[in-house]
Amino acid sequence: MSREYKITCTPLKGSELAQMLRQLPSPIHRPQMVEIYNYRVEDDGYYFIDHLVARKTAAVGLQVFIDAALSSANSVTIRSHPASCSFAASASSDSPAPSLRRRTCGPTRFRVVAGIAPNWEHEANRRIAE
Repeated sequence: MSREYKITCTPLKGSELAQMLRQLPSPIHRPQMVEIYNYRVEDDGYYFIDHLVARKTAAVGLQVFIDAALSSANSVTIRSHPASCSFAASASSDSPAPSLRRRTCGPTRFRVVAGIAPNWEHEANRRIAE
C-alpha cells in the first residue's frame, strides 16, 4: 500500500532542479533495501509516492518538493490518492518555512501558509499521517 501525491505547479528545471534533487534523503530503507518513496518530475508539477515504509523520511522528501513548488509560486495544489485528500499550499515573504493549517472540513483539505506554525516538519508529518 502507498499514498500518492500530485503537486501541481511549475517545476524547477536545469541546475535548480538538480540542486533540489540533491536535497532529497535516500529513498532506500536499509538493511532491508526497500523503497521508501519515489517521484517523477512532470510538465505540470511533481508526482510523489510514499510507500509507507519510513514515514519521517518520506515526509522530508515530500517537504523538499513542496518547498520547491512554493519557490516558484505563491500557491500550489496538492492532491493525495487514494484517500482523495486535497491540499492548497501558499507562501508569503514573512517566513521561508511554510506550515499546514486545516482549510475546510469534509474531505481533508489543508492550506500551507508561511509563518503560521513554527514546526512545519512536525505539523506536516502529523497531517500527512491522518
